[in-house]
Amino acid sequence: MKKIVDLWNDNGRWNFFITLKPKSVEVLFEETPQPNGAIIGPLLERTRVDITCVVREGKPQPKVVWLFNGKERLDAKTTTPDNSTVQHTLQLTVTRGELGGQLRCSVTSAALDGAMTSDVALDVRGILVVLVMMMRDTETVQHTLQLTVTRGELGGQLRCSVTSAALDGAMTSDVSLDVRVPPNKISVSGVGEHVTHGTLVTLVCAVSGAKPAATLAWYNGSEAVDHTTRDVKDSRPKDLVILSVPLSFLHSDTNTQPFK
Repeated sequence: MKKIVDLWNDNGRWNFFITLKPKSVEVLFEETPQPNGAIIGPLLERTRVDITCVVREGKPQPKVVWLFNGKERLDAKTTTPDNSTVQHTLQLTVTRGELGGQLRCSVTSAALDGAMTSDVALDVRGILVVLVMMMRDTETVQHTLQLTVTRGELGGQLRCSVTSAALDGAMTSDVSLDVRVPPNKISVSGVGEHVTHGTLVTLVCAVSGAKPAATLAWYNGSEAVDHTTRDVKDSRPKDLVILSVPLSFLHSDTNTQPFK
């Protein structure tokens, strides 16, 4: 459907700006079209997959994003094989973090009143290798668990449980996993527009997902800034740390270098 969204007069001549809604939104997995609400999988952990959202037609060119559990994935790539098609591809290496995950292709345009969407779910299977060894001469049973540690094991506890006809109940032994992970998100907030000379400005750098807590520092150009404060918040049960480092300063002609 075409829609006139603007018009103006230029020396007695009327100019019209016409928008056109996208014709279709389609999700491809391994070049195969997936219906809305499809379940992709089973996918083994560490498998690399390409999931593409294809949008056909539309004026102006629509904006296409991938959302994973409601949050935009910034690692997807957009290509335009022709003037009327937009392809937005997410290259994903499957981990435990995608267990039960929901992917949504969201399409927005000036020609649309709301977003056009198409959803797919991921059926992820974790890699778990169990090795059982039995030795009759020593009457020993060895039960070995091998797993690839990911964020999914943060704060995790493993329990070995032994049952036998000779026991009234299970014998157990527990071990906790001390998993170290890098930050998975960093954001800066505090100033959304220009500031006036002499204004007190506070910038906040927040990092989450690191264990142990990340170390943050502010720089004005290449010079370190030392008048900062540090606030650590524990967001259990995942033992993820949110670290905020506010920076307050008077905006002046002497601090025109970019802060980072």
